[in-house]
Amino acid sequence: MDTTELSRALRDATEGLQAPPDLAAAVLRGGKRRRTRRRAVLAGGMAVVIAAAGLVVVEVTGSNEPQIAVAANPMLTAPTRGDLAGDKAYLDAAVAAFDAGMPDEPDNARLGRPHVYWAGTTDGGKVAVVAQEVELTRASGSVSGTSVVGLLVGTEPVLVNSFPQPYGTPAKGFAFVYGPLNRDVIALGADSLSISSRWQLNPTAERSVRTDWKPMVKRDGLWFGKADGPGPVEDIRVVTGDPAKAGYDQSLTMLPSSRWALGIDRQRKPVPENVLRTKPGDVFSVNGSRSGRLGDDVHETLTMAGLLDPLAGVSPTGAQAVVDLQGGGSVVAVEVVTTFVTSDLFLALRDTNNTITGWLHCEPVRRDGGGLIGACVLPGDSGILALAPGMALSYEAEGEGALPGNRVEVGTNAAVVPSSVHTIHLRDPQGRSESHGLLKQ
Repeated sequence: MDTTELSRALRDATEGLQAPPDLAAAVLRGGKRRRTRRRAVLAGGMAVVIAAAGLVVVEVTGSNEPQIAVAANPMLTAPTRGDLAGDKAYLDAAVAAFDAGMPDEPDNARLGRPHVYWAGTTDGGKVAVVAQEVELTRASGSVSGTSVVGLLVGTEPVLVNSFPQPYGTPAKGFAFVYGPLNRDVIALGADSLSISSRWQLNPTAERSVRTDWKPMVKRDGLWFGKADGPGPVEDIRVVTGDPAKAGYDQSLTMLPSSRWALGIDRQRKPVPENVLRTKPGDVFSVNGSRSGRLGDDVHETLTMAGLLDPLAGVSPTGAQAVVDLQGGGSVVAVEVVTTFVTSDLFLALRDTNNTITGWLHCEPVRRDGGGLIGACVLPGDSGILALAPGMALSYEAEGEGALPGNRVEVGTNAAVVPSSVHTIHLRDPQGRSESHGLLKQ
């Protein structure tokens, strides 16, 4: 493919976009430079042209063709911004720290010199945002161009986080969380940003609420904010647009510095660890229930019911206890992680077709060291469902004629007791016993 053919392909694929007149020649020159760097030549014989966010990426395949060529990411060449932009010593230190901190990943070739996009003084200390061009070799053998953006903090800068950024800022944008106690936030890739520090379930209204939204401040092309504290860093959210109407699609990818060592996948999809007290996949059929377990719509329906943070994106679930109701239908108690440090017990109400018709919040999962996970009051005065995996459950009979110590065995793992019962007794396989008061809702 010569310059004329490539120009024609670019025009056809990017109609309506204005590309520099010398872009095609520059792309070919870039492809030749890449060959001198001994990058692998792509197989096949097709040119793929992609236009996104006003930037053009061209991947040329063929045994005698350039392996890849891309238009420049503006962050790689834009003049350095921020009040430390003229501090050459700090900029050089940031570049050196970026080089030292970036992992040497197989098949990821970092090209050229890292560029300091922003350097300045923030409430969380001195900060530098550094970008560098990257070539990623995929398992298929194809090579794609991208860039990596890193955050460095401190008077002697240290790389605390990075994000692989496609050419053209992602539509949702992303935000670095850093500073003392992880409360300072720098965001880019979106506009009209607001920050919230925490989510909490309103026990009275049984609705999830975020009432602490405050606007972030734009400065030299970046957005700055500070979360109120203290609190779990994973509860911090940044959204674009009206926060009262924002959903998951308006939320930015959050990148806490405290999760840097866990790798980019764990940062982008931060699943809470060691919060669930029950095992995912465990299903306890109480009193021989024949109704099935809950499906894959737990997160969706709980969020629609206003019982989960709609900006969380993921809410791991634990064991389920299924009970058939005398009047038809069934209920299912399930443990769900509601924040990164707590989980709650919810009760799904289902019709005879096992379709969820509503949700009730039972109580926060108990963390007193005992075997009782929690209890749910069943609708229609149908009793109280207690969840205690691995334990035998019983209660003392009450009322006229009942003898002291007259225990009624009701099953293992989970059981329903009469609504009048105040205390549940548990026994583990080794014969150790414990007693717990039942929450009255």
